[in-house]
Amino acid sequence: METGKSPIRITPTHSGIDSRGVMRVPLLGELEGSSYIVLLGGLFASLVFLMLLMVTKMHFLFKGFLGIQPLVGAIFWQICMVRGKPPGYQIDFFERLLDGRDFFLKPLPWSKRPHPLSVQANSKSHG
Repeated sequence: METGKSPIRITPTHSGIDSRGVMRVPLLGELEGSSYIVLLGGLFASLVFLMLLMVTKMHFLFKGFLGIQPLVGAIFWQICMVRGKPPGYQIDFFERLLDGRDFFLKPLPWSKRPHPLSVQANSKSHG
């Protein structure tokens, strides 16, 4: 064996520029990048909402049920819209929902109708 050479192969890597980082959450698995901020926002909103509900005269279980809804919404968002989806999924989803545009060349049938408040629709109905 030659002296000065290590039997372990060392490869220099630098993934700091293209790595978004991973945070492991027991309920949700791994959250990439800054997607954990949505959960922190939901938790904070739930606490504030719960404190505001404490002054009402509702039953304490109903207060707890209402107060936890922002956190449930944030967890639902993470599970359905972020985890396991490509980077532009949320934008594409809402664009398809609002405009009817999709990855297909043929638009959806309901998107061909003009919006009821558009100028063209109003001029046809009044003229």
